[in-house]
Amino acid sequence: MATKFRFKLLEGKHAEEDAVKVYKKGDVVESFSNLAEKFPGRFELVGEKAPEKVEDEKIKIKIKPKATETELQARGDEVTKDFKTVDPKLFQVFKREKLFHVFEVGKTSPLNPAGLKADAVEKFCTDYLEQ
Repeated sequence: MATKFRFKLLEGKHAEEDAVKVYKKGDVVESFSNLAEKFPGRFELVGEKAPEKVEDEKIKIKIKPKATETELQARGDEVTKDFKTVDPKLFQVFKREKLFHVFEVGKTSPLNPAGLKADAVEKFCTDYLEQ
């Protein structure tokens, strides 16, 4: 059986692979991975839960609902990969006309409704994580 660990997020923001929730500084994150080893200085181990029964020792992964084709078209072209410092586990960047809109993964509203120029996207994401 797998053991789930509990960690306190010491700085920035964090999203687990299922990206259902984005954790902020001070939040307690539960994970099957040792986040303190994976991200030195960002997490503090605060305990572990009793082993959970997991079928075939595999962790079940939640499937994120996909946006409808109409929603994706309204967002514009997905260009996250064009921004090297933008974490695709946390953000998605879409280009509509000449402006870029940043979405948290799994969210339907942009973090910047007015849009940004290309050279401001990476700084916007970095600043957002530091809030």
